[in-house]
Amino acid sequence: MIVIRACKGFEELEACVRLQVETWGYNEGDVIPRRAFVVAQKIGGQVIGAFDTGLPGSAPNGGPESLVGFTLALPGLKAGDSAPLAYLHSHMLAVKDTFATAAWA
Repeated sequence: MIVIRACKGFEELEACVRLQVETWGYNEGDVIPRRAFVVAQKIGGQVIGAFDTGLPGSAPNGGPESLVGFTLALPGLKAGDSAPLAYLHSHMLAVKDTFATAAWA
């Protein structure tokens, strides 16, 4: 079963960093670091994870060992007619290859 929920804690955010390397082959200088994920959450952004709870050793609600995808959205403001408009900018999405291809099979 895949559980979709907000990522929490340093370990889950670090799993998002590792998934960037796995998904795109980034090196350490190219990834969005864990501290940027923390800041994004603190300022109103979202880090949403997909966790495969069927993996051996996985917690019922998932954890860093079962992260199979994530999305990162950053908060922003756009000029509006009478007031600024808040929005979330979808900045990044990653899914483990085996899960991405299974969805399209």
